[in-house]
Amino acid sequence: MKASARRWIYRGVIALCVFSILAVVGWHWRAGVLLTSVEVRDSCESSWFTSSPGCAALLGDAGTIARLAGAETNVALYSVDPSVIADRVVRHPWVRSADVSRTPTGRLVITVSPREPRLLVVQRGTPVYFVDEDGYRMPFVEEVAYDLPLLYGLNEKFHPIEPVKSSTVRALAAMMVDLDPAIDALISELELRSSGEILIHTTAAKDTPSIEVRVQADDLPNQLQKLRAYWTQHAVKTRDFNIKHVDLRFDSRIITR
Repeated sequence: MKASARRWIYRGVIALCVFSILAVVGWHWRAGVLLTSVEVRDSCESSWFTSSPGCAALLGDAGTIARLAGAETNVALYSVDPSVIADRVVRHPWVRSADVSRTPTGRLVITVSPREPRLLVVQRGTPVYFVDEDGYRMPFVEEVAYDLPLLYGLNEKFHPIEPVKSSTVRALAAMMVDLDPAIDALISELELRSSGEILIHTTAAKDTPSIEVRVQADDLPNQLQKLRAYWTQHAVKTRDFNIKHVDLRFDSRIITR
């Protein structure tokens, strides 16, 4: 065997020994790192959504989220499975998603993103819970200002980890995400009817009283566009606010009275 070949073999053996030693040392080091603290962070600080009820709920519930994570201190940090912790944390009604990481200094960092309210459900005259775009319910946060349509007629009880059963409400909440701001501004309250209709109460202003608008739930996007067209082209331009009721359920005509 040539001398150059032997040198490469020796170098390979030495490199393998060094790598093995480092691996053993690293394994022992990892095993010796203990979990010293659990830190809960939120994504609100880097988001435009900082004034939302969701962020307020997360800021006030950091301790609850840490307890929900169920991570005990003084255990081997790298024996804690981040995916298991994240699965526990998303059971919190205000948490949409959670990212869990471990730091070499012994910290478990849980970064949570809040659910974004789209509707506020009112039962017996009292706000009871919010609904996000996926239909999940979040407890009402009284201390935070909100600008959401009020939803009446949904009699389902609050459930922290299951979406509402009503397909109409789920579709309505999802639609609110990309709703035209002009239409959003028109809607003050929505009322579910057992017939499958939705009764909309428009937003009252100084010179424009609220009116009732009947729409069919299964064609809501098109009928809301029709509402906007009617409002801008007729009600606002003609200043005819004697109309109290508008029915948009028919394709070929708009019924008013």
